[in-house]
Amino acid sequence: MEPVIMALEKKYGEQIRFIVVDVNTEQGYKLAEDFNIRFLPTMLFLDQSGDMVKQLEGWIDGAVLEDRLVSLLDRE
Repeated sequence: MEPVIMALEKKYGEQIRFIVVDVNTEQGYKLAEDFNIRFLPTMLFLDQSGDMVKQLEGWIDGAVLEDRLVSLLDRE
């Protein structure tokens, strides 16, 4: 999924902050625990206050992911 995320970051990086976390690191593992991540990959969408507005678990097609991002941007 990381190549898909990086492509979306190039396209929407001015509007959305993308962060890829490696759960095999101490810091990444802690974040996974904090957000109760059960499946990989998991994508969390946080608003500007840091509140989760959407969570997607498992592999998702890049075009579908982009549609979800656009719909979240349209809600702002």
